Amino acid sequence: MAVTIKDVAKKAGVSISTVSKAIHDNPSIPAATKQRIFNAMKELNYYPNIIARSFAQQSSYHIGLIMSLNREDAFLNPYIYEILSGAEEIAKKNGYLITLINMSTVVNDCKELERLIMQKSVDGFLIHLAGFDPKLVKILKKHNFPLVYIGRPWFESSECWVDIDNARAGEIAAKHLIDSGCERIAFIGDGLNNYICKMRYEGYQKALLSSGLELKNEYAKDMSNTNIPALVDELAAMKEPPDGLVCSNNFIAFEVLKCLNKKKIRVPEDMALITFDNYPFAPYTEPKMSVVDIDVYELGIQSADILIKKLKTPALTMQCSLLSPTLVARESTRKTED
Repeated sequence: MAVTIKDVAKKAGVSISTVSKAIHDNPSIPAATKQRIFNAMKELNYYPNIIARSFAQQSSYHIGLIMSLNREDAFLNPYIYEILSGAEEIAKKNGYLITLINMSTVVNDCKELERLIMQKSVDGFLIHLAGFDPKLVKILKKHNFPLVYIGRPWFESSECWVDIDNARAGEIAAKHLIDSGCERIAFIGDGLNNYICKMRYEGYQKALLSSGLELKNEYAKDMSNTNIPALVDELAAMKEPPDGLVCSNNFIAFEVLKCLNKKKIRVPEDMALITFDNYPFAPYTEPKMSVVDIDVYELGIQSADILIKKLKTPALTMQCSLLSPTLVARESTRKTED
């Protein structure tokens, strides 16, 4: 026979209404009483009927996570799964489920976004800004729908957001190469107009200027204009080739390392390398790659936490957060004497 809320109330020694209030996190129920009720639920293996709960509270208890989920993203952007895992951890603790929504679906058909809102399929959105089109802002504003951006908006917005301090990450990367003895430091990016790459490039520039090193335009390369082997050839053929290189992501660094090995340019003795994000290639290259690591799992945790606070307190003031990156130094920047 199925366990009911009445059974939970009896075991916890409280009324049915008290159990219901505890499940709905009503602040009038003391913490000790809530814990006793939750213990009884666990012992009896009781789970609240989420459909009935949703109907009573006019809430779906689903959070929509909008991000780019195209086939190639599993390889090109593996961090999206860490963001998802972090968000899911917080959602689960608060009784919510995550609904994944492909960014291209709502960008290609704005009516799909409106349908999700009007049908109350989700209570709020976490929106990863990769691939985001600002035309969606008008719809979100019209419905005053709760949301948190994962990434710092490059468009005018008064919404909460959480991001990595990418400018600081670029500064850390370049400063590490300087501290490792490099004096001619180049930068290869995946589009210097790309927001993340742009921020990392600005941090790189700041580190060089603050250390008294010259900023040379010919040392800044954009792989969106040509292929990586050609860029490596250009850098290697210079009268004063760089002795250090900042790569804006793991994939560029991996390709650069292959090209340098083919040209018999030693890493780190002839050219030190550093990149960003510890996954997927950095720990497994030869030599192992130094990185400025980004805790994208924490990105998911913090963004979901802010959204759930907004759902519980609609009048919550705007919150913005920049997560600090950390240096992981490995063999690709550890220069040794010949």
